[in-house]
Amino acid sequence: MTQSNKTRVSICTETLKQALGGTMKNAAAAGLALLFLSAPGALAQSLTPDQLQLPSDEFPAVPDIDRQVGAQGVDVVSGVFSTQSPTIAIGAPGAGGLSYSLLYDGVGMRHSVTGGIAQTGSSSFVVSFMGSAEEFSFVGGAYAPAEPSGSTLTYASGLYTYQTGDGSIVEFRTVPSGIGAVYGYDVAYVERFVAPNGQELSYTYTPGLTRIEYYQTPGGELCITDEGDGGNCQLADQFEAFFRLQSVSSNQGYLLQFEYELDTFAASYDDATARLAVDQWLQLNKVQAINLTEVWCAPTANQCAVGADWPHLEFDWVQNAQLTPEELTIRDALDNETVWTFDVQGQLTEIDWLTPSGVSRQASKTINYDAEGRVSSISQGGLSWTT
Repeated sequence: MTQSNKTRVSICTETLKQALGGTMKNAAAAGLALLFLSAPGALAQSLTPDQLQLPSDEFPAVPDIDRQVGAQGVDVVSGVFSTQSPTIAIGAPGAGGLSYSLLYDGVGMRHSVTGGIAQTGSSSFVVSFMGSAEEFSFVGGAYAPAEPSGSTLTYASGLYTYQTGDGSIVEFRTVPSGIGAVYGYDVAYVERFVAPNGQELSYTYTPGLTRIEYYQTPGGELCITDEGDGGNCQLADQFEAFFRLQSVSSNQGYLLQFEYELDTFAASYDDATARLAVDQWLQLNKVQAINLTEVWCAPTANQCAVGADWPHLEFDWVQNAQLTPEELTIRDALDNETVWTFDVQGQLTEIDWLTPSGVSRQASKTINYDAEGRVSSISQGGLSWTT
């Protein structure tokens, strides 16, 4: 028997597309998630197959309902630091135009345009969209806002409809079975937004599917190699789906298009390369804002060569061996750079603003934390602020 101590992963978007009835638009999003696959050499014989560490969202995205952010970007209650990248925009915001920035909220990063529904208790839910959030309780077969707001939340046929007091409507599609969470939302992900003025936003996602092959005993325990358990180990597999946001389009003819490090997978990978491949498939490289009345880019396209003149942000990631970020450089259309530096806990510790030639545009900001992860002080330009 040939020894095989490598877990193999096959990734196929077409298989998942067929499983979803041929549609990619109604898939869920995984966006900026960095994924982890455990090395088989580290697996104990007592593990069961469902404990294989397949893709999971490393960047929680559900906003804190009670967040009270002060002038320095620190929540006065939790001590969490928040900031955002430069913003790109096209058209008139609030009147059919689109804008985008990458947000850091102390526990991770998220797109400014995403949203979803997360269950936070046995009968409590948080509905979030574009950074705002509202809590609902499910009582007597209906959803009711925790605080009087004029908002409603209803569910029918896999679709949640959230209507705010001003008449805005957000539709959320139920997260498909077998997917743990989408951008941190385990109940539903945003699919469509309709503003009172008639502006509509539609979200398009690209799906991927992982197939991981492993060996297990007849009793269902994982084998380190196919020769384990006296040669009785048998080949088995399991599947996991994951998704990424591909575009956000406006009914006024504008599009936010997302590009990633990797678009096409090989037929299969061993454990040494699978984790990196999946990570690259979800690694955001660029977001650009396009006027579709002037140039065309399909909402499902992985790449759109529309020229460098359109508003855009480019993202260069430096990661450690665990594929968690150590540094992120965000470059705008003028080649100005914003550099975020992270510590080993993933906390943002420094922000630098540089010209295209590398000269500081403004003084660097340094963020220090206490042992509990709360901001203890912030310094910039010779000035210091302490909690």
